[in-house]
Amino acid sequence: TANLRHVSATCAQYGVGPTLVGMLLVPERHHQSYKRLWILWGRLGRTMSRVALVAANEVRQFRANARDFVQLMKRGFPWVSVSPKLHIVLHHAPDFLERFGNIGLYGE
Repeated sequence: TANLRHVSATCAQYGVGPTLVGMLLVPERHHQSYKRLWILWGRLGRTMSRVALVAANEVRQFRANARDFVQLMKRGFPWVSVSPKLHIVLHHAPDFLERFGNIGLYGE
């Protein structure tokens, strides 16, 4: 699992979606879930990295994408643990986004 996390972190750092290496590390029966997670992560990332205020409908979509991401990750990859940082992004960021209208200004 440590190697999978490292590969995923490296891919995310460079803005890369599901890679051949990632697909090789994930059992074939999980490939569709893996691809879907990357799609959801891309949507979440676009909202989180924006500095402009986010419209209410996009906040609702962000919350739904975060919920879907967690459900898919738990169902498709039960052996993967959620880091504290990922927990904050997926559980608390939607409330923060709703309250302040933006996450990009308050990021790391």
